[in-house]
Amino acid sequence: MSEDTKLLVRQRGAIKTRITLFEKYIETTRLIPQGKLTKQSLEELKLKASRFQGLLSEFDNLQNAIENICDNLEEQIIERDVIESSFIRLISLSQSLIELHQLEDDKLSSTSGQTKHECLDKCCSVQLK
Repeated sequence: MSEDTKLLVRQRGAIKTRITLFEKYIETTRLIPQGKLTKQSLEELKLKASRFQGLLSEFDNLQNAIENICDNLEEQIIERDVIESSFIRLISLSQSLIELHQLEDDKLSSTSGQTKHECLDKCCSVQLK
């Protein structure tokens, strides 16, 4: 393996690490019940999801470079598929979480005459019945 290929593979490894870190963040965020995510946390989720989507483009460019100079194209295409599947799954999951919590936040914001806490109490009691 050439030095250029080694460098590109190392850079791809850094992207895989970032995928793992984002996955851990998403799994932690998934544990937060609907309506319990703060506005700040929702904005953080949106920002992280946006940056993660940008990382997919970075990965695509890097993987193209690897595939252009490697000797084992089939192996690299399999690696691309595995990594892209992780990206797609996590992007989809993050979008679903954003929509879920955004919808709940919008419902709570539009409730007239009630505090967020009162509305949460009402929502929770309805779900328990």
